[in-house]
Amino acid sequence: MACALPGTIVHYALGHGAMGRPPAVAWAILVLDALFVGYLALLISGANYVVAARVAAAKGVSLGV
Repeated sequence: MACALPGTIVHYALGHGAMGRPPAVAWAILVLDALFVGYLALLISGANYVVAARVAAAKGVSLGV
């Protein structure tokens, strides 16, 4: 949660910032947002993997990776 929340705030801010802008500016902001969401997806997936790996290690279970 601590890993995803700051990025989610930036994502929402970019979406909100695109509202009411001229189309060219809105598209530029939304393209930037789309790139950021790709990064955010990797960040959240990585955080989920780290949590799962730590839990599995504590339980003595292999993730099979």
